[in-house]
Amino acid sequence: MTDDPAMLRLLAAAEGAGSKVILVGDHRQIGAVGPGGSLEALLARHTDAVHVLDENVRQSDPEERAALGHLRAGNVEQAVNWYAQHDRIATAPTRDQALDGVVAAWVADIAPDKDTTMMAWRRANVAALNARARAAMTRAGRLVGPELVVGSTAYQAGDRVVTLAPSAGGRLVTSQRGEVTAVESETGTLVVRMDDGRTHTLGADQMSPDLLAHGYATTVHRSQGATFDAAHLYADGVGRELGYVAMSRARQATQVHAVADNIDQAVEDLAWDWSRERRQTWAIDTGTPDTEVRHPLEIEVDKAEPPRVRAVLGRARLRAERTALAASTGDRPDPPSRRRLAQLDREIDAFDQRVEPRRGSPVGRRPSAPVEAPAPELRHGPGI
Repeated sequence: MTDDPAMLRLLAAAEGAGSKVILVGDHRQIGAVGPGGSLEALLARHTDAVHVLDENVRQSDPEERAALGHLRAGNVEQAVNWYAQHDRIATAPTRDQALDGVVAAWVADIAPDKDTTMMAWRRANVAALNARARAAMTRAGRLVGPELVVGSTAYQAGDRVVTLAPSAGGRLVTSQRGEVTAVESETGTLVVRMDDGRTHTLGADQMSPDLLAHGYATTVHRSQGATFDAAHLYADGVGRELGYVAMSRARQATQVHAVADNIDQAVEDLAWDWSRERRQTWAIDTGTPDTEVRHPLEIEVDKAEPPRVRAVLGRARLRAERTALAASTGDRPDPPSRRRLAQLDREIDAFDQRVEPRRGSPVGRRPSAPVEAPAPELRHGPGI
């Protein structure tokens, strides 16, 4: 889920330090919010260097694992038909009725203390699910003690919460879930037991609307990487990657709740939605590189970046351009391409003289100390 600018900085810093980066993820799941696609590009270029875990073991039902395999691979109709045949698709004629159905199913699951979640894509639907769920918790008497209102959000002991950003001096990270165990009205603080077993006391600066929220329902993006006993998805669109993440969160069963007149319509709508791939692709993988001189990246001319990072980025940019241009022109490049290739070779050599690569460090060993190098002289004009 790391976007390419952040990935670029990380890899350049690692190369400059002589260290190693291990990337872990699944390009078939939800990608970065910003410009992305680097993980799939890595898979396409260096297949032999990638370790693939090709068996899904989260689901207890082997048939459900197979259905998820079909969904991930693009055999969408087979997957949707399995869900329909096994009562995993519920329908309602309106949005409000469908949202009510999600919460009713969730309440039935939590009665025996089953670890259950609700998901949606749109934040407005997540907010509606949270409001309904909290009302159900109140009616059931599961929220007790004084309330603490932060902005427009009220918290009581028993409330489920989720972190929206890192806080507590780095002790809490994004998308951690927990339960409020006490409200301390005198100090205006919450005592929260996180699902990892740790307990935190959160002050006002850690409960702002951009840091903490009710966690009965979350966006599918926020659920990526989490595991539950059961899950309920309000189907509000956005393609296969999101559908695959949502349908693969639960060990026992995931149910889809769709706004549709009947099951046949829901099956048709889900098959159409989950057939759309939304993952990002590198621009360099979609066309033919031209022979125009490229400008440096903004990062390369940013004086706030360490000189070695800027130098590594400049060299990597030139090498990538040369590789792409050579691949597109074949064994007999035309005269403009030959001239550009020769120019790229000269510029890469110049960078190599300024950035000494570390070689020969055994895998798993600490490399030799970095060699400081001056910033390269960038000659191609302003950054883009």
